[in-house]
Amino acid sequence: MVALSSKALTTLAAVKEELSITSSTDDDYLTRLINRTSIAFASYCNRAFETAALVEKQPGMPGMLLYVDRPPITTLTSIAYADGVIASTNYEIQDANAGTIFVIGGVQWTAPQLMIAAPVQWAGRERKLWTITYTGGYALPAAATPTLPDDLEGACILNVVQLYRQRGKDRTIKGESLLGYSVQYAGVESSSEVGDSLFSDEVCAVLKRYRRIVV
Repeated sequence: MVALSSKALTTLAAVKEELSITSSTDDDYLTRLINRTSIAFASYCNRAFETAALVEKQPGMPGMLLYVDRPPITTLTSIAYADGVIASTNYEIQDANAGTIFVIGGVQWTAPQLMIAAPVQWAGRERKLWTITYTGGYALPAAATPTLPDDLEGACILNVVQLYRQRGKDRTIKGESLLGYSVQYAGVESSSEVGDSLFSDEVCAVLKRYRRIVV
């Protein structure tokens, strides 16, 4: 029996309910589709969704905010810069869902200095000198008390259902005609982004709300 991944963004029961399936004949196949879709969603969105306790090294950018890689932030344990721990009274979670932390007094910019005529900091080459210890991410649908947004789980269910109903078909075929036989193939050229061609427009509309831009 195929096991549901710990990173699964929905459950087998939820998918079977959507498909009105009561038998267990296709359970393994559906579970594989859930696992594959969950991996594809995480890759497309440049983030992990499952909750975890993390110690992250982050660069410092000019301004007042630090960013974490796995929002939402559920617990913020500590922040350190270089070898020095920052007092807990000097920072707070600004936006848990966005994964931003407000640092009183500002964030030390960690770009190295270039010695030209005068010292100039090299933007875009920031060192990861900030250490953030926190718990972030969502409790996934298999958990006792899930916190994954409904629209994200719904997109996963929809994608699995679409893949299931296309089982055994050539998914690159966009259209066919019978008389004077012709076939039209879908290509990534028809999409504004290459990754968008992996999912339907409805699924993409949801995923773009959770996608992290990696610079």
